[in-house]
Amino acid sequence: MIQTGLRPGEVCSLQKRDVAVRYGKRQVYVRHGKWSRPRKGQIKDKSRWVTITRSLADLLGAYLDRARNGAGRTYPVSLNRWSRPLRYRNLYDMIKSVGRRAGLEDLRPHRLRHTYSTFFLNSGGGLKALQEQLGHEHYRTTEIYAKSLESAKEAAVDDFENYLEEQTIYIEA
Repeated sequence: MIQTGLRPGEVCSLQKRDVAVRYGKRQVYVRHGKWSRPRKGQIKDKSRWVTITRSLADLLGAYLDRARNGAGRTYPVSLNRWSRPLRYRNLYDMIKSVGRRAGLEDLRPHRLRHTYSTFFLNSGGGLKALQEQLGHEHYRTTEIYAKSLESAKEAAVDDFENYLEEQTIYIEA
C-alpha cells in the first residue's frame, strides 16, 4: 500500500487481471474506485490505472507466478490466512499487528496512503500526478497533502537556483 497509494478497499478488491507487470508494464487497474460501483445508467466511472514502483512490480509478478499461478483472471490477488479473499478487516488487523511489533501503536491502513502521498510530493511529484494516482475527483481533495511540501520547498528552490546558474542567464539591469 505504501508503494501505490491505494485505498484499503482497492487493495482488497484487486483481481489477477488487474495487475499489469509483464512486458515492462508497472501498473495495477483499480476497478470503479471509491464508492463507484457500476449502476444502470451510470455515466461516470472512477476506474483508473495506477503506476507502481519497479520493486513492487517485480514482487507482484513473482507472487502471481508462484502463489497464484493456477488462479483465474478474476480471482483476487490477496488472500487471508484461510485462503479466502482478503477483506478490509483482515488488512486492518494485519497492519495494526505489524505496527505494534514495530512500535507504532497508531498504524492503520489509511495512514499508509497518507505516507505514500507525502513521500510522492516530497520527492518532486506534482499535485496533478498525485491526484491521478490517488483517484481523487477534485483537485481540492489532493491539496490536503500539499502541506507536506513545506519541507521540500527549500530544496526545490535550491535546485532551481542551481539550474539557473547552469543556464548562464544574464539579466540586464
